[in-house]
Amino acid sequence: MTGVHRCVVHFFHRDFERCKIADKHLASLAQKYFRTRFVKLSAPDSPFFVEKLGVQILPCIVFFLNGVAVDRLVGFDELGAKDDFKTDAFEAKLLKAGVVELAHAEQDSDEEEAEQRTRIRKGGDFVPALKAARGEEQDDDDESSDFSD
Repeated sequence: MTGVHRCVVHFFHRDFERCKIADKHLASLAQKYFRTRFVKLSAPDSPFFVEKLGVQILPCIVFFLNGVAVDRLVGFDELGAKDDFKTDAFEAKLLKAGVVELAHAEQDSDEEEAEQRTRIRKGGDFVPALKAARGEEQDDDDESSDFSD
């Protein structure tokens, strides 16, 4: 995450319905904003990061600029406190935090963006943080088991 200019990290629990809702919206936004890395990280499998970042309520989405946490979204209170919020509300929060750029500012100018696009589109899901850092693809059954190695 420190090697990427803009990063959105979703701390999740696979059994929490609201985490699945957040995933749906983030997956949609990841298809639109190729210059931002979108990652999901299993909170139970990542105690170091959970403690270091003070994650206490899930879903928790932390926004990073140049490796520094600049903002976060905890639960859905800022999105209307309902499960059926629109992706636009989520997008507005990301724009306000500066972790995504408006579409007219997005450029397809270098190979890194093309590679990131390919990784994000594989399976329509986020790439786990460790595998994304290595440039590897996600296996179907290893959402965040990368941290148990």
